[in-house]
Amino acid sequence: MAQSQRDNDRRDPERGRRLRASHYRVSFGLALLMLVLDAITTYAELSGDVVDALRLGALASLALVSALGAEMEKSPANRGRSPKGLLLVVVGLLQVLVCLRTGGLASPYFLLVASTCAFAGLTLRPARAMLLSATLVGTYALGIRFLAEPVPGLGLGGTVSAIIIHSTFALVSAGISTRFAVTHRETVATLEVQSMLDPLTSLQNRRAFLQKLDGELQRAERFSWPITMLIIDLDWFKKLNDRYGHPVGDQVLVETAALLRENAGALEHVARVGGEEFAVAAVAAEPFHGRDLADRLVRAFRARNWEHIRPGMKVTASIGVAVLPPGRHAGETTSIVTRLMADADQALYHVKQSGRDGFHVSVESPASSSS
Repeated sequence: MAQSQRDNDRRDPERGRRLRASHYRVSFGLALLMLVLDAITTYAELSGDVVDALRLGALASLALVSALGAEMEKSPANRGRSPKGLLLVVVGLLQVLVCLRTGGLASPYFLLVASTCAFAGLTLRPARAMLLSATLVGTYALGIRFLAEPVPGLGLGGTVSAIIIHSTFALVSAGISTRFAVTHRETVATLEVQSMLDPLTSLQNRRAFLQKLDGELQRAERFSWPITMLIIDLDWFKKLNDRYGHPVGDQVLVETAALLRENAGALEHVARVGGEEFAVAAVAAEPFHGRDLADRLVRAFRARNWEHIRPGMKVTASIGVAVLPPGRHAGETTSIVTRLMADADQALYHVKQSGRDGFHVSVESPASSSS
């Protein structure tokens, strides 16, 4: 569960950064506004209150730290390195101090403390968010009990009750925000996985396949490994659909996915990239690996028991193979992968022109085709 939560946090980092930056900006604006109001009432002698140096220091510090937090969340140089929890704790403690110096239990600025707990729940991992909230609530309760001026006529019992109500409100805000954030992250993670999988065969779809190969190209370039691409097309699939119906065609596609999984290696990527078109990519393969894998797949299609789907059914495949040798991975990764798939498509076209049910390798090599 913890690992899953960390993965979800990584998937949605920008959302948390934007929320924290918004909270810091709001805190900065309110602290600045309170400082201006204090200055007006003091120097215009609209109030006979003695200047509270501690309150002014807390407001100035809150404005400074909030401005710093907003800037750190905005700066690309600090992404992934900003002390998110620590800054929120500092902002929350300064807000608690402001509450203590502006009426204690009667201070309207307790809402700032509660909002910090809520934003912690939205942007931090659950355990860290609840620890931060408990720290702020505990500090607030102790400060109200021992440091703040008592509210006239409230008494000890009323004070304790008010502290409990305020603390519960802040913790519930954090809990609700945490639950909302976890649900959101789980939903995003689920949608992300679904967007990368073909719903019928549960193989990678074309988008996920291309993204995976972007990373593999960099690894292949670093270690001077070749990349082999196979494009597999089911022979006469449209006629099969017309004869048996689309439900049977779907069963054939699912069976094909199972066949490819069984015959592909653990380090090979398998995807459905079209209606009846599949792809297999192998990194760190030997020069003849693509030919051998294509030959094995062609034989597997021929030997497969397709009759459990429909009696008398036979399904064969045509396979085009292309190899990207080491040292030719330089350039924009998407264009390289697209060109490699185009070479495999050309080899596939050669097989179809030669009668189907076979394979062809687009590079010059011994025994490059078979049918």
